Amino acid sequence: MANKRVVKTLYTAKFYESPSSSESTHPPSSKPQQPSAYLEKLFHAHVALNQMEEVPSSRPNSPDQAHTDRVEALRQKVVDAYNATNGNPASGKWGLLANLLRTGSAKGKYRYVNTRTDAVPPQPGPEGWLLAENEEEWLAWENARKLEQPLLNKKRKEEQLLKEKVETWKRDIADVDDVMPDASPTLEVPEPSLPSKSKKSAPASDEIKSPSKTATTTPRAHRILAFAA
Repeated sequence: MANKRVVKTLYTAKFYESPSSSESTHPPSSKPQQPSAYLEKLFHAHVALNQMEEVPSSRPNSPDQAHTDRVEALRQKVVDAYNATNGNPASGKWGLLANLLRTGSAKGKYRYVNTRTDAVPPQPGPEGWLLAENEEEWLAWENARKLEQPLLNKKRKEEQLLKEKVETWKRDIADVDDVMPDASPTLEVPEPSLPSKSKKSAPASDEIKSPSKTATTTPRAHRILAFAA
């Protein structure tokens, strides 16, 4: 009968010669364990583990609505950033797309934090601050705060608008003070116009036009009258 061919794999056990009967009679403490005996134990452990049934992996939990909304918002930002660059990595806006797709492990350990002056400090609710003792109490407090948030946002917006109006009013007053002169304005009265010399010479021409009856007309007087006419 021909020998059956054995296909060896990574998990194929390798057998060694069993220890002799004389060596097996000695107690384990008197002599260290032989490598063959240790490999024999590993082989039996491998066979026992191979006969165990595999347990299927548990199904991961479904993402909650907050996680889904966060992922959808990030996806929309990535699409908008890609469309803004027209798919060109040489665009100056490509860095924004790279920052959106960069994971937390690749961003580095340290981050730069800037101070913001427009940040609104948190305000306690009507019942004050709460130190929850369990998760149910914490969730109930969060739900109550969500209901109060629209009213707080409306009040904060009204205060911001009032503050902007006051700042605009102060700026307008400062501009008016800069425009107004220090001295009182003076009223200029026009001087009365004097009669011109041409009007004074008018009676003389009249006298020339109407000579006296007693005056005698001469050739020179005729020339003067013709020039005046």
